[in-house]
Amino acid sequence: MGCTTTSVKESQLKFDPKEVKINNTMFVIPDKEATLKAFRALDTNQSGKLDPNEILVLFKTLGKPLEKEQLHKVFSLADQNIDACLDENEFYHLMYILANSDVQDKEKIVFFMADINCSGTIDSKELGILFKKLDISASPEKIDEIMKSVADNADGTLSFDMFMALIGKLTE
Repeated sequence: MGCTTTSVKESQLKFDPKEVKINNTMFVIPDKEATLKAFRALDTNQSGKLDPNEILVLFKTLGKPLEKEQLHKVFSLADQNIDACLDENEFYHLMYILANSDVQDKEKIVFFMADINCSGTIDSKELGILFKKLDISASPEKIDEIMKSVADNADGTLSFDMFMALIGKLTE
């Protein structure tokens, strides 16, 4: 880990997002190449991964400093393999999560956290990963069964609107 505290310029942290409509919902999709350039600028120790200190630099540079507890929560959103570092794909996913939700809106955060491929929908594999992160045990067969009963897209995926409706029912 051991990050050097080299300064990063805000101009190096451009994500060039674009808005895309998926299933009647607008999503903000960061530009992949611009996000990778930002990743490389933040990777001050050139490890190919960002540690929590390097993510702190991101938020500080953008004028949004985080407390350690907030950092831990933000970091855990995208750290898929739970190695306390973010690789390029996990960083891109984090930028997608942050572009589409407020850190205070837990239901939205959960959707975007589950949407690992940043497609605007959740498939069976992503639902299984979400269950593991939330410490919910379910066999792959059970997850497939759940998806078949709630998927609202022809390809068997779950839309943002349906996910939010389901979360609403679960929290009533």
